[in-house]
Amino acid sequence: MPMRQEGGGIRRFSLLMLVFFYLAVSTNWLPAQGITVLFTGSANGTIQNCLCPDLPLGGLEKRAYFIEQYRRAHPDVLVVDDGDNFIDYLSPEVQGIITTAMDLIDYDAINLGDQDLVYGTPEYRKLTALVNAPGEVRTIKKGDLTFSILALLHPQTIRFYPAELVAGLDLSGWEQHIKDWLGTEVPTGTFRVLLSHSGFDTDQEIAKKFSGIDL
Repeated sequence: MPMRQEGGGIRRFSLLMLVFFYLAVSTNWLPAQGITVLFTGSANGTIQNCLCPDLPLGGLEKRAYFIEQYRRAHPDVLVVDDGDNFIDYLSPEVQGIITTAMDLIDYDAINLGDQDLVYGTPEYRKLTALVNAPGEVRTIKKGDLTFSILALLHPQTIRFYPAELVAGLDLSGWEQHIKDWLGTEVPTGTFRVLLSHSGFDTDQEIAKKFSGIDL
């Protein structure tokens, strides 16, 4: 199924999940040792741990450290981010720190969230891992595995923004992007990953409507 964007993502400033896929009878091309995907999203401008005892979520500093340590032990891990790293009231200094941190983490693919689309800086938009173009597909090799990654930004994510901030943005082709991606022939054993910034309800609809998406 497509990756889930956590409900209330605008309030959750850090999300980190480990996703393991083990060898199954019906998927004999998967390696016996499994695949690991690190998935982050919705930093919402938070660069430091808030030290909140009731909700001890870390900012980019903890995220960067964890990924660095994990990657040392598992160099073939796939690392992706689903966007919304910017918000509207960040200082130029914080904006620069976010861009530098996301670059240093060395993601394999970064989706452009609606908040990044509206508030992200030109420097952030130049990150190599960032998928800027609608329908762009990234092909990533990890060890003996190949991942085909489509980053999706659904038009409903910008529906509450002031018209002047989203003027000229056209995200209406999202469904055709999925069809084109799934209709493109890929080498046997390619693992298709939909990096979806669409909301959980829409992701469930996509999972029901389209077959062939592995994650």
